[in-house]
Amino acid sequence: GVGYGTAVALAKAGAHVTIVGRSKDSGLASVSKIEEQSSGSGAVAEFIQGDIGTVCSTMELVKLLENQGKTYDLAVVSAATFPDFSKPLLNDDGIDKSFAIG
Repeated sequence: GVGYGTAVALAKAGAHVTIVGRSKDSGLASVSKIEEQSSGSGAVAEFIQGDIGTVCSTMELVKLLENQGKTYDLAVVSAATFPDFSKPLLNDDGIDKSFAIG
């Protein structure tokens, strides 16, 4: 998707890329692919498990990132959902998941 493609492009330019996602397996697979596609660039890729689907889970992720003591120059927030507009799918905050990107 858009987030993965952006991560690959940044890694090819030599950036340190941090992938955040709910699935550890998927995240680690993405890191491996990014490192493979950007080999020789000096890039570093890492995965952090987190979720931006609700306000609470987004704040937990922010605290986790803050506690690591790292600084980030850029954040690319990308998420996809394929809603059924005939019946909204609400998150725990009561917000339609089509619009609930932390």
